[in-house]
Amino acid sequence: MTEHPQHKVACMQPYLFPYLGYFQLIKAVDSFIILNDVNYFKKGFIHRNTIEVSNKPYTFTIPVKKPSQNRKINEHFIEQTWSSRDLINTLKHAYKKAPFYDENIEIINICLQLCEQRRLCTAAHLIFKEICYILGIKTKIFISSNFNVKKTGQDRIIELCKLNNATQYINLMGGKINNLYHQKDFDPIDLKFIERTDDWGNYSVIHYLFTKGREKTKNILNDYRLVA
Repeated sequence: MTEHPQHKVACMQPYLFPYLGYFQLIKAVDSFIILNDVNYFKKGFIHRNTIEVSNKPYTFTIPVKKPSQNRKINEHFIEQTWSSRDLINTLKHAYKKAPFYDENIEIINICLQLCEQRRLCTAAHLIFKEICYILGIKTKIFISSNFNVKKTGQDRIIELCKLNNATQYINLMGGKINNLYHQKDFDPIDLKFIERTDDWGNYSVIHYLFTKGREKTKNILNDYRLVA
């Protein structure tokens, strides 16, 4: 009997400039599905993240127009009046002396400009493509709404896995800690959780590109293990 090739899948809501663990997850799989047709979560980090200003954590926000947990993520737009200019200036002030600022400021500026007057999930998708390219991540990225899955919660994830011929589903550790997913429900798909083994903190990927550079960041992305 011919064995089916391994095909690893992950699904996550779109985040703007997420932390390294998010990109570790993308790199760890063959197909990454952006969950754009699930409800928006106002208190999450979809449109905000943390950098370092004057050696202290600083949370930046890209404002979303009339955010509501009663609407899907793909129904949300970045505020039309928002300009990337102020955040670009903040990054210049915070990181202009960082060793890899010059190497990465152009691509970060491009990514920030991609956020202007766009749908939130569209901006996130475009940013993922740009960051994955410079970090050598070749994972195929898909959009969940294209699969037209009507199920919710864990059942939605399982259906997306089936539609993508997954042999393994990988989730961030929060799925294990919060007891969201269970192997018995995923069988015969193998359920795993990705656990970071680096100790570089939870800043936005922007911080690491400026302070560690592309090559070091690529190496950090390999510092994880998969647990059941």
